[in-house]
Amino acid sequence: MYKLVEHFKAPAMEANIFGDEVSKGTQKAVGAFLDLNKKLGVAIS
Repeated sequence: MYKLVEHFKAPAMEANIFGDEVSKGTQKAVGAFLDLNKKLGVAIS
């Protein structure tokens, strides 16, 4: 069941969440936050 839930939580297709106007530093910071948030969600469940 866990693998099924994880499968449906994944994006259906990859998307560029950053436009050209977003700095590399901001992209790195937000990317790190999203990675941490994902890992935390797995650790809690």
